[in-house]
Amino acid sequence: MIGEYDDSHDLVYFRGIPYATVDKRWTHSRPRHSLESPFDATEFGPRCVQLEGEVLVSGGTNDPTPGDDEFDCLNLNICVPRETLQQLESGSTVKKIPVMFWIHGGAFKYGANSVARYRPHRLCATARRTGHPIILVQVGYRLGALGFAASEDLITETKEASGVTNGEGRPTTDLAVGNYGFVDQRNALIWVQEHIQDFGGDADNVTAFGVSAGSASVHHHILTGKPMFDRAICMSGAAPTLGPLPYFRYQQAWEDLCCKLGVAGDPPKERLERLRAIQPQEILQSYSAAAMGPMADGVLLPKSWSFEQPNQTRCQSLIIGDTNVEGIIMSGLAKRIKPSQLQKKARNMLSKSDADTFSRLFGFSGDDEQPWEAYRDSIRHFMSVMMFQFPNMRIAETFKVSTGGDAFLYHFEEPSPFPGLTYGLSYHGQCALYMYGVENEALPAKSQRVAEAMAEAWTAFAHGKTPWEPYTAAERFMRFGPEGKVELRDAMSDDTRGYGHVVWLKEHFEDVMRLAREVLQSE
Repeated sequence: MIGEYDDSHDLVYFRGIPYATVDKRWTHSRPRHSLESPFDATEFGPRCVQLEGEVLVSGGTNDPTPGDDEFDCLNLNICVPRETLQQLESGSTVKKIPVMFWIHGGAFKYGANSVARYRPHRLCATARRTGHPIILVQVGYRLGALGFAASEDLITETKEASGVTNGEGRPTTDLAVGNYGFVDQRNALIWVQEHIQDFGGDADNVTAFGVSAGSASVHHHILTGKPMFDRAICMSGAAPTLGPLPYFRYQQAWEDLCCKLGVAGDPPKERLERLRAIQPQEILQSYSAAAMGPMADGVLLPKSWSFEQPNQTRCQSLIIGDTNVEGIIMSGLAKRIKPSQLQKKARNMLSKSDADTFSRLFGFSGDDEQPWEAYRDSIRHFMSVMMFQFPNMRIAETFKVSTGGDAFLYHFEEPSPFPGLTYGLSYHGQCALYMYGVENEALPAKSQRVAEAMAEAWTAFAHGKTPWEPYTAAERFMRFGPEGKVELRDAMSDDTRGYGHVVWLKEHFEDVMRLAREVLQSE
């Protein structure tokens, strides 16, 4: 395999390595264990075909050179310390080093393992400098309808193809259907287990981490009960934020897709043939705009899940956290649903007293004359709490009970220095941008200190170091920022966020989460 030396950071890059194969749309990929020799791994592999999404800050774009491909996107990149590779080449005994496995975000619709802001050199160089060298693996997977569609048509096809019955001549339902992109991720983890030792990595010491949908993916792998990693870092995303979602949503999206593409009246087999013949861009343009990632299929992922549910797994240590204004990515809701409409939904789904409490806690007046900026900020606050901050806190609270392991909570509060929508805010995904450190030179000195502290803590965690005290010890979290400060805080001493909703939400979370999902579906 031919890689590329980075002399300025003493690293070696191997890019675009195929880890799985798939030759037909809406079928599960299979791990790939052989390549032609020599294999040129100096260029990025294709990303999954996707529509273009908004980037909150200007720094960093997807690498345009490889292009997009529905099937060849199943590739990964590996960054190895130069000395580790030299020991392998010389035949010396190599001390295997920890592996960090990165899953990119993008609402399960966008993104790639070649995004410029997440290039590996700064993070891996920091790891070497601080005595915690790592091998970094970054994976691509199928997205949108190409990676996460599910339907009765696909279920029927899978049953018929399997030929497996329940003993009464009927096909069994215990077959994984849908979740194609999620299975891609699992196959990449299988590839790591089988082959990372060839790069000097320790397959028995793997830390999975990601941001947004990538972060939620990491948590979903834990929920399978069989994660192929020992530690996890969830940055701005976890269940139930982005699933696992119920099957009926995917079936409805499928039916809408078939109607838009004029195949609804065809027999199932012919319908699938016609849909598979349509160009991937047209499929994506015609599919639901909602963030629809992994499905609660009852095979890979549980159909129901609770914070306290026992789940003993290989993963016994978790860092989980969020930014202050996660809900900035949902600001458009303030234009799609009026204050009076939101109030009506709240009163329909909650008791009158609970609806009043909800409005008070999150600053909703129900008055359509409320200034738009104030209403937008309330929407952001509501979605930040419900989709990110409160679930993260509950996971940190219950991880010990559910898995027997320790969870470490963090809050990221360093304000964005970037001009535009995010300026002055701690916004969704910013913690990952800082952790990778690619754009550190563009940051103020105080922000650079926060970025470096995160990179050092994350890579030391991959070596089994305790990053700070577990959340269950005294309900304290590490606060990164503002003003470049990194310090332990609790709800009483933290002046960057309000916590008046916490006690009430512990009693009303399920009802209010249903309201949040109803709001998200508003057109």
